[in-house]
Amino acid sequence: MSEYCCFILVHVGIAAALRVLDRIAASERLVVKFATSTHHEAALRWLAKFPDQRVSYTDAVSFALMSATRCTAALGFDHDFELAGFKLWRPQSA
Repeated sequence: MSEYCCFILVHVGIAAALRVLDRIAASERLVVKFATSTHHEAALRWLAKFPDQRVSYTDAVSFALMSATRCTAALGFDHDFELAGFKLWRPQSA
């Protein structure tokens, strides 16, 4: 969620980023999970798995949360999730 909101902030502006956060909070389809110290430790293990890649700490925490909740797909903008064995959700072509 943090990278998505940052993307919106940079490309569209603060008002749009705040609207995105409000919509996520109001959604009945999305569940927001917050990282714990356990997720932090798991994120460090994820980072150690890819010493030759530029995987961000944010992505590694996401991998930890996704693993803990058995989530298999992510809405993302880079291949890091696929590198870690998750599916990247992409909208179907029209």
